[in-house]
Amino acid sequence: MDSEEAAISRDILGYLLDHPDSEDGVEGIAGWWVLERCVQRRVSEVGRALDELVRRRLVVRRADPAAGVRYRIDRDRLDEARRFVAGGRRRRRRGGAA
Repeated sequence: MDSEEAAISRDILGYLLDHPDSEDGVEGIAGWWVLERCVQRRVSEVGRALDELVRRRLVVRRADPAAGVRYRIDRDRLDEARRFVAGGRRRRRRGGAA
């Protein structure tokens, strides 16, 4: 079993442990169970990425009483944000990590 297959297996079992009465077909499991677990993991990763972008002052974090914490680009640093994005694209084209 490769690492991606093992991760999906853990996602399926984790979902079933949280919802022991659930059952579904392959499409439903892929579209709901596994996707839910991926989204949960991704939310954590996105939060860490946003924290880093805020630390770099490329993104501004704002608390909104009605909508919670909101994020937007720092308009005073658009050129720096463009350089950051372009640098990642160049590394990916050369085969390196972004």
